[in-house]
Amino acid sequence: MTLRQEIVDAVKSASGDAEQAAIAICRLLEDRLGLEGNGWLDDDEEMRELLSQ
Repeated sequence: MTLRQEIVDAVKSASGDAEQAAIAICRLLEDRLGLEGNGWLDDDEEMRELLSQ
């Protein structure tokens, strides 16, 4: 599956909830690209907490 399709699926699974879609996309990108380890999430304590669960 392509990254684009995975993002589409994440957005669809959020059922119109933009906050949940953003979280799902950040999780996906963290899994694929390691955003947290590169400093992309340094200023987002909530997302860092969600990823640590």
